[in-house]
Amino acid sequence: MGYLFDGTTSNIRAGSAASLNNMEPFTWSAWVFPETFGESNVGVIFQKGSSLQSGQMGFSLASNGALRFSRDYATTDIMLLSSTAAITLNVWQHVCLTWTGSNAATSARMYVNGNEVTYSVLTNGVGAKNSDAAVFLNVGNRGGFDNTFDGQITEVACWGSAILSLDQINLLASSRIKRLPLQLTSSTGSLRLYYPLDNYPDGAAVTGSAMDLSINGNHGIPQGTLVARAEEVLSYA
Repeated sequence: MGYLFDGTTSNIRAGSAASLNNMEPFTWSAWVFPETFGESNVGVIFQKGSSLQSGQMGFSLASNGALRFSRDYATTDIMLLSSTAAITLNVWQHVCLTWTGSNAATSARMYVNGNEVTYSVLTNGVGAKNSDAAVFLNVGNRGGFDNTFDGQITEVACWGSAILSLDQINLLASSRIKRLPLQLTSSTGSLRLYYPLDNYPDGAAVTGSAMDLSINGNHGIPQGTLVARAEEVLSYA
């Protein structure tokens, strides 16, 4: 089960609660089924803020199947761009991002199906790291609604103050078990947000909250057109 994002208007707004602010180090995880690389060839998986907003941060698809991560710094943003064809269209794949919070680009890592990608661009952050405390978190879009994901997203999870081990990342990618994030723990952090995106029947319009099953209750507000889709890749077993 997942939500279908339409490539033009869809978004889940998670807000800016204290549990979602300045979380680094962190780990983000999701299953995605992209039909294109997204609106303007930037299909957002998650984003805090809009493109020029102080404190903005995002993890997205980019042109030709690349993955991209960036975080706002006062002078130069930290930025990672994978080599092309890291992501395949019309196929379910697990994506994961980890970052220690350092300004060094090598302190962040991106994975597809448990394997770290190769990188075409690594840019270190320069200057002070701008706080994201007043910046809303969005899933499937940016705050400006201009880089909509086109396809399905499910099992969105974030661990704050925590870098999951490679074994845990591989487990998330290979086990194909629904709600597995609830079973993973970290000695240094906690599950800050977890959206299984399975609370509507297949084909139903999503009109109510995307339920956060972490202890933090960061329930998401649907915006634009979102449609529930039947489970295709994961099992509840």
